[in-house]
Amino acid sequence: MVHGDYGWLVAKIRDDGKRSTLARFSLTDTNELIELEVLGDLDVPTPAAAADLTPDGDQFAISTRAGTYSWQVGGDVASAVGRAPVFSSSTPDTKKEGLAFVPQGLLPATESRDFYLDITPIVIPKTLEPRLEVWRGTGGAEILFSASLGVSCVLEYRPRLDRGEWAAVTADFPGLGIRAKWRGEVSFWSDAGGYLRLVASP
Repeated sequence: MVHGDYGWLVAKIRDDGKRSTLARFSLTDTNELIELEVLGDLDVPTPAAAADLTPDGDQFAISTRAGTYSWQVGGDVASAVGRAPVFSSSTPDTKKEGLAFVPQGLLPATESRDFYLDITPIVIPKTLEPRLEVWRGTGGAEILFSASLGVSCVLEYRPRLDRGEWAAVTADFPGLGIRAKWRGEVSFWSDAGGYLRLVASP
């Protein structure tokens, strides 16, 4: 991984009883020999296959055969050393070799090109802003929306932006922390068009 002024490495230890080691090296531009700095062991008892860090450096995760191990590090990757991780066994696979944070959670990948989506509390997006995208067709509307997991959403419509009352055109539906789709008839649209908004509340 690359974060801040360092490249970060997680050792893939295969020996029984040994734990994966976290190390880093400086990215400073120099002609001198760059020494690898070993920071310590991570509390991961199975061989690490891949690791990733969120772009803001807040969350750090390792994928193993048994599942994923995650830490909230707040930008300080080294703080994971000596701390118990959050473990999720939802993706056991002996051929996992890749891992990436995505908006929906953690995405491990295998040598056989299988993919898993591993959603644990630590990787659920904390501030996913409600978003609405609408396509109008002859037979209905396709609406894509996104909102944080557990947030209650209602789709509302009114014919003019500057007047009239907003009227709900859907019942409450939950945000899933991912992009979701809702289909409906265009009967709530007038010939002159109209306006939609997504109202989200915890």
